Parts: sequence; C-alpha cells; structure tokens
Amino acid sequence: METLIVHAEIQTVNIPLLEQFFKRINAKKVVFEKKDPTEMSEKEYFAMIDEAIQQEGKKVTIEELRQRYLK
Repeated sequence: METLIVHAEIQTVNIPLLEQFFKRINAKKVVFEKKDPTEMSEKEYFAMIDEAIQQEGKKVTIEELRQRYLK
C-alpha cells in the first residue's frame, strides 16, 4: 500500500477531530507538536531587523540590537 506523509498547521481546537479521523483510518505515527509562537526562522529574524532599521525615528546601534535579540 502506498503511503503519504502530511505536515499541516492547524488550530488546536481541531486536534480531537483529527485524532478521531486518524484512528478511524488506522493512521500510523500520528504526532501533534505545538509550535512555539516565540520561535522564528533566521529569515524572519533578519527581515524584522531590516524593517526596524528602515524605519525613521530613533536610531538603533548594533549594541542595542545585540542586547535585545541575542540574549
């Protein structure tokens, strides 16, 4: 039998429904992982810094960026 691996981001309220569905179809290796909302990819991190640098107003030094983001 051919199999397929599925990755999806879903709302936590839907987990019980999906658990029942996967049990009904005898799915193997079902794993639900909670994503940490404070984590971001390296690309997102540097995009955030670039956006902050481009804003007019208060100037930000490299040292301030290190203190804020490299704790």
